[in-house]
Amino acid sequence: MNVVLIFPVTNNSKNIPSILSEFRGNIAPKLIVLGAEKIEIKFAGTNYIFVRTNQSLEGQPKGQGILECLKNYAYPIDYVIMCDGSGAIPYNYLIPIFQELVSDPNIHCVLANRGKNKAINEIRYLIEGFEVFILKKFHNHQREIPDGQCGLWGYKAGKLNINDSQKEIKLTAKSYEIELDLLSEILEKKLEYSFVNVQLPLRIVKSSFIYKNNLTKMKFLLDKYEKLKDCIRSYLKEFEEENIDNVSKENVKEEWEKYKNDLFKLIK
Repeated sequence: MNVVLIFPVTNNSKNIPSILSEFRGNIAPKLIVLGAEKIEIKFAGTNYIFVRTNQSLEGQPKGQGILECLKNYAYPIDYVIMCDGSGAIPYNYLIPIFQELVSDPNIHCVLANRGKNKAINEIRYLIEGFEVFILKKFHNHQREIPDGQCGLWGYKAGKLNINDSQKEIKLTAKSYEIELDLLSEILEKKLEYSFVNVQLPLRIVKSSFIYKNNLTKMKFLLDKYEKLKDCIRSYLKEFEEENIDNVSKENVKEEWEKYKNDLFKLIK
């Protein structure tokens, strides 16, 4: 099995040495035991750096973005796993993600579930919930999705033979919308997925995520699914009715109204 691991490190490049140390000393050996043969790692973000398990950082080519990490490979990729390089998610959770991926041939994607501690503020948590909500409604998906946007996930790359037809996860997102891109691919193509529970440490982690990234994420979905524009208002109303206590909180009410107004501007 050929595995590529991607660590977005925008504004967190100082974490690269510690990621490499953890990867080479702990993660890579366990992935090999689980069946990975060729393992490669890339650091995505403002720049990315390609590193094989036995290479150093010096002299490695640099580029832009997450998608470039998967280009120009001379061999087929079997699995892709991504883990946020900020340190918010303990890197060792890569192992159960991969273990879950290889445990069942019917599982096409594995996502992490952050549980109670999402390591984000309340308004971002609310908006993330709305984003997952509209994807479920749009694709008529009935199964519960406890966490669709944790920065740790993995999927089977290449052609997937499902019920005598071929499907493939094709990600086109470039930044924070990557998790929504993955989730939309799963729901649209009716792929099988599972979750691995993770526990995030209770500490403040620097993030380059800012308010406008919420709108960039939504614009991505609207560009991907043009008909979604016609549904947004009704989905929003339904979401607010189901989450009336959360959207009415004093500490998020003003920001939620701002988000709604900006959202309406996108769908005009």
